[in-house]
Amino acid sequence: MRFKQGPLYVQQLLTTTGESRAFAAVLRDYFCLLTEQARTEAAAAVYGPLQRRMRDEGVADFELIVIPVTQTAPRAEAALAVGREGRLRLTKRGRAC
Repeated sequence: MRFKQGPLYVQQLLTTTGESRAFAAVLRDYFCLLTEQARTEAAAAVYGPLQRRMRDEGVADFELIVIPVTQTAPRAEAALAVGREGRLRLTKRGRAC
């Protein structure tokens, strides 16, 4: 994943050993300036290739969670978008911004 480059300007990528989950932290204000369709497309453009790579490596349950940049530990409850099972969707928080 390329950082701070379009279509999704990821500032931090956070993972935990032993989990098939990655948190992509983005600048909320920038993410929310995009239209809902553009937010979905940007996050899906990152999730798709990562999910395929992980699947090719034998990881069947990979999740990408797009969250706003924060000074605290990442939380799934803060998600703006979630990619899992081959599909990405905006959360209520990601649609409302």
